[in-house]
Formats: sequence, structure tokens, C-alpha cells
Amino acid sequence: MREAFHSFSAGEIVAENYRVLDVAGVGGMGTVLRAFDERLERIVALKFLPEDPGIGSSDKERLLREARTASTLDHPNLGSVYGMEQTPDGRTFLVMPFYDGGTLPEWIRHHHPSLNEKLRLAMQIARGLDEAHAQGIVHRDIKPSNIMMTAEGMPKIVDFGLAYILSGETVSRTETTGTVAYMAPEQAKGRPVDGRCDIWALGVVMAEMLTGSHPFHRETLAGILYAILHDAPQHLEVLPPDLQTILFRMLSKDPASRYGSCSVLLQDLETLLAQMPDPGQPSLPPSARGQAQLRRVRDSASRPALEDLASSRPRIVWWAAAAGGVLIAAGVVAGLVPSVRQALLLHAHHLSVVSHDSAMTAKPAAYQDYLTALGYVQRYDQPGNLEKAIHVLRQAVQVDPGFALGYAELAEACRLQYQTTGNISWLNQAAQQAGRSRQLDSTLPAAWAVLGEVHDLTNKPDLALAEFQQALKLDPHNPAAIRGLAHAYETEGRVADAEAAYTRAANIAPQNWDGFDSLGAFYDRHGKYQQAIAAFQRALALTPDNAQVLLNIGAVYLDTGNSRLLPLAEDSLRHSLALHPSYAAYVNLGVAYAEQSRFRESIDVTSKALAINSNDYMVWLSLLSDYESLGMARQAADVRAHMVPLMEQQIKIRPQNATTHALLADVYAGQQKRQLALAQLQIALTISPDDPQSLANGADVYANLDEPRQSIRYIQRALSKGLPVEQLLSDPELRVELHDPAVKALLRKKGGS
Repeated sequence: MREAFHSFSAGEIVAENYRVLDVAGVGGMGTVLRAFDERLERIVALKFLPEDPGIGSSDKERLLREARTASTLDHPNLGSVYGMEQTPDGRTFLVMPFYDGGTLPEWIRHHHPSLNEKLRLAMQIARGLDEAHAQGIVHRDIKPSNIMMTAEGMPKIVDFGLAYILSGETVSRTETTGTVAYMAPEQAKGRPVDGRCDIWALGVVMAEMLTGSHPFHRETLAGILYAILHDAPQHLEVLPPDLQTILFRMLSKDPASRYGSCSVLLQDLETLLAQMPDPGQPSLPPSARGQAQLRRVRDSASRPALEDLASSRPRIVWWAAAAGGVLIAAGVVAGLVPSVRQALLLHAHHLSVVSHDSAMTAKPAAYQDYLTALGYVQRYDQPGNLEKAIHVLRQAVQVDPGFALGYAELAEACRLQYQTTGNISWLNQAAQQAGRSRQLDSTLPAAWAVLGEVHDLTNKPDLALAEFQQALKLDPHNPAAIRGLAHAYETEGRVADAEAAYTRAANIAPQNWDGFDSLGAFYDRHGKYQQAIAAFQRALALTPDNAQVLLNIGAVYLDTGNSRLLPLAEDSLRHSLALHPSYAAYVNLGVAYAEQSRFRESIDVTSKALAINSNDYMVWLSLLSDYESLGMARQAADVRAHMVPLMEQQIKIRPQNATTHALLADVYAGQQKRQLALAQLQIALTISPDDPQSLANGADVYANLDEPRQSIRYIQRALSKGLPVEQLLSDPELRVELHDPAVKALLRKKGGS
């Protein structure tokens, strides 16, 4: 490309009007000449498209439409396009203003702006993008070189539309569109994009501008792509925590978790900037960043109180629609607190990784309370132990307000209390206490690990992964952080890596039953039931009176789907209930009874579960199924009335959950609300068109609406997508349809009776 433009020498006239001054820049997107417009007497930039055989007349016409659109944008932070012209030999070029402040990186190198000044620059760029998005224009190639600066320091976004056209050979030899290092994950996968891909790219630009390092830098193109798709952004820990939170949201792998618009992003940036002091000093260059910025993080304002966190799943709760167990944190009868000697053994690992021995600087009374609390937390499965731990730890930090380790353990106790109760306020408190611990001592891995757990429980996987990785930098042997990393691997589909990490976490702390409990839950999720039972048995050997582990063993027996194991499931669940009557054990026992067609017993224990917690629509669904199986129409109608508001609320929290939409459709159909039912079914199948469970729910919907032909069509589609025949045969809503000759023939072909 450079050789192609050496023919334009200084003083040469282009297109009979533009006198070339010099070559301003050469890149994959084209070559830019600085020129003088003889007619209008102004300095302009002439951008020539690459001489690429892949750019034909249709591309040039599309570029012209894009250039026309960009030229209509009127915003101080958007670059203008004066026109599009051709040389006599047919070479296309754009005529644009020439911005003499250089690119964004060049301007920063020359002016050394402070952190706050950089944030103001980012806000101006976001305002420009907000205006473009409002006009229906997505840039698709936001990067530092596409942000030009005026001499007065105003950023201008340039090159709208070029990235959309110039893909393939002209960018980085990929089949996707954009510059790889700034691509959003959905761009890298070649999926449809919207304005959120620009928000991602702006997040990368901001991270690079604020820290001096690219958050996904790797040595190879393949490495960069892998990091964008799988790894948490790096180097953000040197920034104030509130700023980290904004960047992590911008850089969420899932577009749905990102800022939905630049206007919302701007609100957060404006709030942050209003709270930040501006010392008026230039920010440190990357080579000297280290300890000074870490001190700045410790001294910055605390993280937000997270009052707006939505309630979400307990740590190990899941439900199979037809059958299967619920694994949930549960308590057991009170027991003795481990001895001080055992607490010291539990604490030895903490002491080995605290860089300046913050535990030993604590006041003796606070430290003794801390050791006592460790014993309670170790057996958090026992009723009352977490309450005792929280009381003792609050006492410890009241005695010694600077006791960072005490705040970290208090955060962990609050997190576990959330898992056992489902009360979101405990999760908020966990975040607050961990933030306080990190303010006091940013080298404590426990505080980072707890914050990772909080983010994980609130479905913020990117934030969680970053916290876990930081904890592991401080302590490569931290079991909680390793388990968190394992869950991240599992979410990404890296099952072998997840298994290795869960196993390592359990083996690092072999005296801790919770590590084997987590390993067993992992195996259960992946259908490795023998390994799951073995892991749970290890946990039970450490704590024979552990109702939670007994509950989990019973749930695994249910998840096998093997009817011969139902008596073992029942025994284990009854044993758990004898130790501690818990919600989850009642739910699972109800499933065990229903699987044996013992519907009245199932109704009895499921009702006991709902007396403890009436807010889970899935448990109401189980009760509904029992009543329908017994033909108890009035009771079934009452259950539907309870379910509707719970399901509607769940949809507000998780609008992309196809299962909830499909089940709500079935409930509406049972109430003969046809339009509402079909609308919810349509939403479910739009989200997940080939999900066999949603298709089976569609069959139920039409059966309840007395439209057997449509119901049979959905039965056929569900079976074609892999719905188990056994599930269909046990569906009480399809009694009529299952006698249809066509359905019977299909069931015989699939191996059903």
C-alpha cells in the first residue's frame, strides 16, 4: 500500500482540486493524504480505499450511502465527511476534515492527561456514539486510531461505515468485520451486531487509555481472539473499584449483560466523575504505574452498596422439569464448635498468604473472635452456626475496625447466609464487607474470592472471573477462588478444565467437606452420577451429621432417572429431614414420591416445602402436576392462581429464559387465557425454537386449549428434537393425545409403549 501512494508527491494535484501536502497515515483501511482544498481554501484529509480486488462497484455504492449518512450527523464528537470523489483513473477517496491533534494515543502521549481528564475524553466519545446509535448507525470498528483529536483536545470519531465493507483481507485476514483487538465476542463469532459492539470496543479503548495496557493483549492473533472470547480483561485492578465495575460491564462477553445504550453508560460515568477527586496531576506512565495506583485504589471511594442486585440462584440449585433433584445449601441440627486448635489449622492457610501478616496486627480480642467464627463457618450446614459466626465477627471488627481479615470472613459468612436463606440483603452485606476488607488490605485473596462469589451469584460472570483471577494471583492455592475459576470454565463449556479445578480445590483442603460437596454437584450436573456419589460420600465421611450432603446424595439418586434407586433416594432424604426439616429435602422427597406415583404423599411433603418457602414457582408446578395426576381440578386451579404472579415476576428478572415463558404459557392455557398463552409460547420458541421441553409445553398448551391437532403436532416436534418418551408418557395433560394412532405409532418407533 505504501508503494501505491508514493506516486502522490508533495505539490501534486489530485482530482483537479486537492494539492497534496504529505502522507498522513497508511493502514489496512486505506491511506490518508493531508491536502489543501484549492477551491475552498482549507486543509483536508483524503482517504483512499485500498486497492483490493474484493472491493467492487456495489461496495463503493454502499460506501457512498454510508458516507452520506455519516455526513448528516451533526455532533461535535463525530467526524464529518465532506464528500466522496474519484481520481481520473477511477480510484475512490473520501474528503474529510483534517484533525491536527493526531490520533487519541498520540494526543495522550504528548499531553499526559490525568485520570479524570481521560474519563472526560471517554465521555465525549460515548456522547458521539450515542448520537450515531440514535440515528441507527453502528460504527463496528471503534479503536484508538479511529478517534482523532483536534488541536483543542476534542475527540472526533471517524471512519463510520468502512469496517462494515472492508472485511476479510483488508482487515486482519479473518472472516469477521472489524479490527480483531477491539472486536466484541459476537463480532469475533461472526454473529449479528448492534450498538453494544461499539460499547465493548469503547471499553477496550478506555481500559487501554486508563491503564496503559490492552486488556486482552496476547502475542498472537489467535491468542487475542481466545482472550476476547474466554478470559477476563486484565490490568483493571489498578483502577478505582467503581471504575472497574463500569469497565467490566462494558466488556461483558454477553451483549445482554453490557450497557444497553451509551446514554446509560454516560450516567454511570458522570456519577463516578462527580465523586472522584481530581488532583490535577498527570497520570503515571505505564512503566511507573504499580504501587502508586494500587494505593489510589485503596484510597478511593467504596464500591456501591449493590441495593439493586436482583435475586438469583442459590449456589447449587437446579431442577429437572419432569424429574430430578434439587441440590441446595441447607442447615442441620446444632453441633459443637470445632476446637480452637482446629480453627487454627483452618486459619493456617490464610496466614501463609497474607503479605504483611494483617492477622498478627489485629487486636488479640478481635483475633480470638475471628478464630471462633472460623469454626462456626466451617460447619455452616448446622442451624444457627452462621448467625453465631456473623455475631462474633461483627464483634471482632467493632473491637478492631482495621481488621481486614475479619471483614473478609464476615463477608464470607454473609454470602453463605444468602445461600441458605435466599435473602438478597445478605448478598448485599457480603459485597459491602468484602469491599471494606479490600479497602483496608488489597492483598487479601479472601476478599477478592468473596466478591467473585457475589458476582457469580448475581450472574455477572466476567466480573466474577476477574475477581477469582486476582485472588489466585495473590494465592494460587485459594480453594474458593479455584472453585470459582472451575465454575467459569464450566460455564464456557471447558468441562475437563472445570473438573480438574474442582478436584484440585477439594484436594487442597481435604479437611473441608464443602470442597467435595462442590465436586459432587459438578459431577451431578454432567451426569457422572457414580463420581458424584463418591464425592458426596467423601464429604459425608468428614461430617456424618451433614443434612445438606445427605440431601445432595438423595438428589443424585433422583437425577439418575433409575427407578430402582428411588428407595435409596427416599432413605437419604428422610435421613436429611430427620436431622433438619429443610425446604429442599421436602421438595426432593416430593419428587421421589411422584416418580413412584405416590401423588398424595407427594402433595403432603411438597405442601410442607411451600409452607417454608412459597416463592418458587417450580415447586408450585410440582404440586400442580400432582393435583392434575389425581384429577383434582379445583386444587389445580388454585395452584395456577398462585403461580402466575411468581412466574411473571421471574420473567421480569430473566426475560430470556425460554423455560419460564413456556411454562407460563401452559399455566395460562390451563386458565383458558388463549391469547396470553399463545403469546408466551411464541416468545419461548423465539428464544429457543428447538428446545424439546418448550415444544412439549406447547403440546400441553394446545391440549389445555382443547386443540388436539396442534397438540399432536407439537408432540411430534418435541420427540424429533430429543424429548424422552418416558417424559411424554408421564404427562397427565396429554392423556387424550397419547391415544391418537399417529402418536402411538411414533412412540412405538421411538421405543415407547
